[in-house]
Amino acid sequence: MALAWGCDKFLFKTYKINNMDDYDGAVDLLPDDTDLRRYIRVNGRLEMNRSRNSCRRLAYSATVAWNGELLPCCFSVNDFHSFGNVFQQPFRDVWRGRTIREFQRVVNNGGRDRIPMCRNCTEGLKRLYLPPKLVCR
Repeated sequence: MALAWGCDKFLFKTYKINNMDDYDGAVDLLPDDTDLRRYIRVNGRLEMNRSRNSCRRLAYSATVAWNGELLPCCFSVNDFHSFGNVFQQPFRDVWRGRTIREFQRVVNNGGRDRIPMCRNCTEGLKRLYLPPKLVCR
């Protein structure tokens, strides 16, 4: 379809598995071609196949919920990891505050897998770009 529209490239979003501990239940849902998977098998469970383990979103992107809570990113739900409320204090104070700096430190120093929303996040994955000639084979 993208070729018919005249696109010169397109990206595929890989399939997300909610329970990464259930490798046997998940493997049937994943593409047979392991290059097209966002996961690798490690010790009988799935892990993200990242090209980097740090999170750039925490440095350049802000997500503010409807109620003013400053969240790590759009993957954060129910304000579970709120850094503060920008309706109650200045945005700059929250953005540069101790809570967000500690969260960044944990995530960017090997702690992504300890935070459920970061464990299954697509940040740092290689992008699945397929040139048209590969799609048409």
